[in-house]
Amino acid sequence: MRGSHAIFDFYQAEQAKLEHTDRLKASLEKVFQEATFVIEKDMYHQFEPHGVTASLISKNCQLSIHTWPEHHSFTVDFYSSLDKLEMLKFCEIIKTEFSAQEYDMRIIRSESELGLAATHRKDIELYADENGTVP
Repeated sequence: MRGSHAIFDFYQAEQAKLEHTDRLKASLEKVFQEATFVIEKDMYHQFEPHGVTASLISKNCQLSIHTWPEHHSFTVDFYSSLDKLEMLKFCEIIKTEFSAQEYDMRIIRSESELGLAATHRKDIELYADENGTVP
């Protein structure tokens, strides 16, 4: 799948939706429906006393989420065929569903944005030794 990879960190979110699998699953299903993605496969792991890690797969994307309800925060790792503008819209759908007050978004790779890929390669070169070998 060609596309973009991003990580979203959300803060000051609704704690109740982050604590247990059933509430998280219902919220993620709403997010996917609004984004017009069909969930092909999903997996959830409940932590005790609270917190969830989940992975969802559709034809359009792959999403992993980990929640820290005690901190009202969660992280989403998202790979999709969406362009950067569509990624921002998807991020807003998530923010709204979970009533998050703030978020950070990092685009890790975008096939359509050569500047980001070039920056990534340059960063790797900074860590290379004098022979160009990356340790």
